[in-house]
Amino acid sequence: MFILPERCPNVLFTEPIAKTHYVVIVPKGNAEGVHSYQGIRDEGLIFVTEPATMR
Repeated sequence: MFILPERCPNVLFTEPIAKTHYVVIVPKGNAEGVHSYQGIRDEGLIFVTEPATMR
């Protein structure tokens, strides 16, 4: 869960205890040459996530 100002009145957050990084997983060989989120956008590729995992 992201710490957002609108959530703070309803949730008592602790100090962050972990840091995560986002990654892009591509098929073996990376035929589209994807190396960044901007590359996905610039090439007009489709980006799929699980519901409620991206803000």
